[in-house]
Amino acid sequence: KYTYYTSLAYTRNAGLLKNNNYDRYNITANLTMTPNQKVRLDFGASMSYQDSKSPALSTFDPFQYAYFANPYEKPYNTDGSYCTDETYYTLGKYNYETTSRKKVPDSGFNIMREMNETSSRTKNINTTVRAGIDCSIISKLRFVGLASYTYSTNRLKEIYGDGTKAALDNRMSVDYLSQKEYASVLQRNIDNDSYMIRGHFAYDDQFGSDHAISLIAGAELRGNKSNGLFSKRYGYDSLTGNTITPLPSTPEGVNYDKLKEYLTALDASSGETWNEQKFASFYASADYYYKTKYILNASFRTDGSSNFGSDQQFNPNWAAGAAWNISEENFMQSIKPVLNRLTLRLATGFTGNISRAVSPQLIINLLDDYRNVANNVYHIGSISSPPNPNLRWEKTKDMKVALDFGLFNDRLTGIIEGYYRKTTDMVTSVRVLTTTGYSKQQYNTANVENKGIEATLNGTPVKTKDFTLSLSGNIAYNMNRITRYKDPLNKLSYAGYWEGYPMEAIYSGRLTGIDPDTGLYSFQLRPDAEINTATDLNKFDNYQFYLGTGEAPITGGFNITAEYKGVRLSVNGTYATGSKVLEYIKPPVSYQNTGYGTQSESTQVFENDLFTKQLNVPKIAADRWTPNNTDGTYPRVWNVFKDSYNFGYYNPMDPNITRGAYLTNLSYVRIKSIIVG
Repeated sequence: KYTYYTSLAYTRNAGLLKNNNYDRYNITANLTMTPNQKVRLDFGASMSYQDSKSPALSTFDPFQYAYFANPYEKPYNTDGSYCTDETYYTLGKYNYETTSRKKVPDSGFNIMREMNETSSRTKNINTTVRAGIDCSIISKLRFVGLASYTYSTNRLKEIYGDGTKAALDNRMSVDYLSQKEYASVLQRNIDNDSYMIRGHFAYDDQFGSDHAISLIAGAELRGNKSNGLFSKRYGYDSLTGNTITPLPSTPEGVNYDKLKEYLTALDASSGETWNEQKFASFYASADYYYKTKYILNASFRTDGSSNFGSDQQFNPNWAAGAAWNISEENFMQSIKPVLNRLTLRLATGFTGNISRAVSPQLIINLLDDYRNVANNVYHIGSISSPPNPNLRWEKTKDMKVALDFGLFNDRLTGIIEGYYRKTTDMVTSVRVLTTTGYSKQQYNTANVENKGIEATLNGTPVKTKDFTLSLSGNIAYNMNRITRYKDPLNKLSYAGYWEGYPMEAIYSGRLTGIDPDTGLYSFQLRPDAEINTATDLNKFDNYQFYLGTGEAPITGGFNITAEYKGVRLSVNGTYATGSKVLEYIKPPVSYQNTGYGTQSESTQVFENDLFTKQLNVPKIAADRWTPNNTDGTYPRVWNVFKDSYNFGYYNPMDPNITRGAYLTNLSYVRIKSIIVG
């Protein structure tokens, strides 16, 4: 007996930017063969191809430009040529900037030129083949196996057209301060292949009419490796595809050091990357069933990874669970027409996780430079990460309880679930004494506790011959807390971790308003603040408060589906409430982009800087503090090169404190999709 199917799919998606879209093609085929009653064979293959196109704007944020651009600038002249933006990059030009670095091309900056004359094209091909077998050895014992192989390619080509700012920002490093302009092209090819082989024996048996067991034992091997090549060519000609690499500006004056600098830039323009990982797992599970009322489950698994040293490679884990189908009990039969299904589930167990951000091996960053000592050439490099032979798995303990129910013959269904999860040995980045040779290191430092409750409800309140209305929704309350954190310096970690607080905690100054006398933001001092000198008024420790969490504690989703005579309307959405965010978009210009000379003092926040007003600002920003408007919504503005108020002597100016002025409550309801079909 043979069964097979083939599917084809095509997707086109237009992005938010001009010239930004992708086309995706998918094909899937599957063949199932049952040559006899004991053997079933499954073969499958799938292939996908995606062609993505966009402007090459890696050094420039078009959305930031849209926010700050002068609304009176125009993209085109009357003759259709590109019109130069005279505002966005000209603050330094009109304010005595002395830097010799070229910021915009000779033709000027134009956002439409950047989008039209740069391009980034990525082609991805992913191919997977797999084969599976389900073989009955004896009546109650069978073997189940699966093997798969995946090969994928990623081909990237980015062109930075001559005359664009993107081309200017992507010149050779040796030309960083030169006035030269030329196009360039970046090509990157990455090949990945991975495999998976899994097999287990399964034993199923029934004892009498009430008891049944199911046993599984097996192993799994996985591996993946990737290899990448990249090349950047300068002086690119889009007509021929060839390049003429620009030479140093003064060939008659090229000395050895200049030549060395030039060759270093060429060496950095191409290279190779590779990565390989291997995993091995062994697992077993046992299930016991008593009638249709009670289910017990136990499982064991150990995983091995090449990411760790030999003493830490394997991580054994176990899990156990139970289910009680309460609705099958005799005492429930009288209410079954109303409560037709009720199941209580309990589960607990351990799992492991690998942090990809850190390695137990010594990692050396080799530079594109060499040193010749006594006719011996040595590669120059630096140690970017020290060895850590004690690096180990992150371990998580889970405990869950759930109540699953159905009412009115499953016309209304739902599940209520509570969980407790504790992760130990979580890898974080911590500050260390610089005498070790490093300012920070990553290793197993923290324990985190998560707990929450979630409820889901599905119902069909209206169901007639022609019309059906279905509703579903869920709500979840989740919180996490760091229960242990090791920091050699007893300081706030790089990731903002502190014992007793959430992982996504926000620490900063607590805003109390705008000081009517100074026009600056004022912040609350901590009750335990120690103020002995004026400089203590600018210490973060004297203002540090926990302001909230960046992860919403209450989240959920909903779906509304109405169907009338085969025509369906479906609305899907999500919501969240209770999170905080430091919401501000910092302008790309400041007084530091000018060349007036020595500044008298620094600003408290970017909104104080007169020179940020070179670009577009919100209309409400006009309501700022002045001596005649001490109730303004925004703080005062001043020129740091002319006015001196000595604010820094008696006001908090540390950005770690002042960013608290931008704390915002973040709650939303989002419609993700509306589908008619």
